Amino acid sequence: MPVKIIQKEASEAGYSWATIRRAKERLGIEAERTGGVGKAGRWEWVLPKMLKNPLRCSLSEGEHLTHLSENLSTLGDSDSEWLEV
Repeated sequence: MPVKIIQKEASEAGYSWATIRRAKERLGIEAERTGGVGKAGRWEWVLPKMLKNPLRCSLSEGEHLTHLSENLSTLGDSDSEWLEV
């Protein structure tokens, strides 16, 4: 997604640019330059090919799934914490 659009929508929603940048870092979003140099190009944010520590449902939010809990792993329990997207 083009960064200029992200900046505009964040501002309209009342979020500071610093908050958006922190969220970008925490989510592992990557910045890429596309379309050439100078005014011919633009910066875009893209999701990474692999997510580290993807968001997961906690048992407190998914109590209706407790019968499955013996088959669930928690963060750090597996050899790999990466999820391909």
